[in-house]
Amino acid sequence: MEAKKWAFRPIWLHPSRCDISERGYPALCRRVTDTGAACGEEPKIDDTRGKDSRGEARAYPWENDSLTVYVQPIVDLRTGRVFGHEVLVRGPKGSSWSADALWRAATARGAVTKLEAACRRAAFGLKHAPTPWPGLLFVNVHPELPADATDCWPPRPDEVLLEISEGRLLTENPQVQRTIKEFRNRGFRIVLDDFGSGCSNFNALLEVAPDGLKLDRRLVAGSHGDPRRQTILGLIAETCARLGVMLVAEGIEHAQELETLRRLGIPYGQGLLLGRIKPVAMLRRPRAVDDGGEQ
Repeated sequence: MEAKKWAFRPIWLHPSRCDISERGYPALCRRVTDTGAACGEEPKIDDTRGKDSRGEARAYPWENDSLTVYVQPIVDLRTGRVFGHEVLVRGPKGSSWSADALWRAATARGAVTKLEAACRRAAFGLKHAPTPWPGLLFVNVHPELPADATDCWPPRPDEVLLEISEGRLLTENPQVQRTIKEFRNRGFRIVLDDFGSGCSNFNALLEVAPDGLKLDRRLVAGSHGDPRRQTILGLIAETCARLGVMLVAEGIEHAQELETLRRLGIPYGQGLLLGRIKPVAMLRRPRAVDDGGEQ
């Protein structure tokens, strides 16, 4: 089989884990703790919304596009340079809206499609700014909602890779398959996220035929001291290389893990060791990183 050719410019981006199933909340919480936001019980909805100057309840964040965009760099482990960024969407700046609370509130009010649309607008909007964010965007979408849940599309869909969690039972849901097909027809590429977190990964790899894989943190953690884990990671890296599938290791936190992943031939990585999650307002544009983090 001839491997697919990837011609990426060395730079990429993605919104919050738009996974609204009950079992999807842990993934949302993991990302929230990365930003330092609270990840406990959902606050009371009225308290979270707050009141305006007239004493009336404020609009929900998905109603007035007040969501905040964060980014985390993804690094080419072979060169140490930023390959792109993942975009993560959170509640309004200074509010107590965690990602978990946003999705619970939207689910309770039948507004999940509106929240998903707001997340996509916030992420895709980085390509519509006066100075568009350079490089690839990595945007996490909820595949059980239709592709046209938003009316905001990036001008260059080939610069956007859509992450879909493997845990969404991709191969068993006709709506998911329709959504993936429509996204691809629009020019987007598909990345299978959280690979290694479930038991149907290789079936999804065959049936979805993703353009990229992101390894779950549980496969990466402690890999430097676990020969069995190294064997599995090496086989995945070899399989992806043969298929022409881009491979990213998530959750890299220790230098020993980084060196092990490099040795095993995993080309891209993401994690606190390589760069922390930051509000996009704090950054002008992606810059190079070295082994010690962002410059």
